[in-house]
Amino acid sequence: MEAFIEYWDEVIQDWFCGNIDAEQQHYGKLVNPNFLPEPYIGNPKQCSFVIVNYNAGGGDYRDPMIYKDCADCPKNSESLISYVKKRNYSEVMTPFPYLLTEENLAKRGLTGIEKYSGYKWWQAKKNWINHVAKAANVQSIDDGLMPFAIELCAWHSKSWSNTEILIKDPLKAIVKKRIIDIIIKATKLSKAHFAYFIGKNHIPVLEQFDFQHIGGDDNKKAANRFFAIYHHKVSNTKAIVTWTIGSNSHPGRKFFNRESDTIIKMLKHSNC
Repeated sequence: MEAFIEYWDEVIQDWFCGNIDAEQQHYGKLVNPNFLPEPYIGNPKQCSFVIVNYNAGGGDYRDPMIYKDCADCPKNSESLISYVKKRNYSEVMTPFPYLLTEENLAKRGLTGIEKYSGYKWWQAKKNWINHVAKAANVQSIDDGLMPFAIELCAWHSKSWSNTEILIKDPLKAIVKKRIIDIIIKATKLSKAHFAYFIGKNHIPVLEQFDFQHIGGDDNKKAANRFFAIYHHKVSNTKAIVTWTIGSNSHPGRKFFNRESDTIIKMLKHSNC
């Protein structure tokens, strides 16, 4: 895990200087290099469970928090991009700042991050994250334990979502080394021992990297919310994929009972 953390600290500091790592260039022209890469959030060595998303979002040229060439950024000491430049990505992101309260952000010297759209996006997921932790019988945010979130593509992009098409050699080898292997390691170190993939397009990715479908209700239409359970036989890694029609959002409260049943089923599965 140290190598993973050090790699991204180096890649992002090089990015500030206009240099893109050779491996990252394989993500292609669909990514926008003007926005701060956000490869992960949280501590991969100590977390409740692992959350996997497609990428860090489309990016917004009006947002000084992540736009490298924004005229306001040099003057704005309270922006995400300025904190990362001064402190390294890992120092800012390992505590999962987007799930901290504004008071705790201030205590860590990160005042202003609450203005970033990514902070608001994650704050809206607090109840869901706490519910998943409770269903898995592990500590939650309220108990002081954060999840670990990782992106299949670290770069902001409005187009990088059709992963079934994009993950080909040589990108496939990079995704395995920098993402899939890290998901497996972080899952083993997590309290709940499973990864949660948000979005249907993760299914071909999981199957491409030797995860096998073992259950869930993905073949039944139930209020347009689906759950599928996957298992990686070699590493014994467990995973859930969830999706809804036209969205890669997390489950809302009305699906919590079904979600709990899926988590319990996955954790008890004889092949896991």
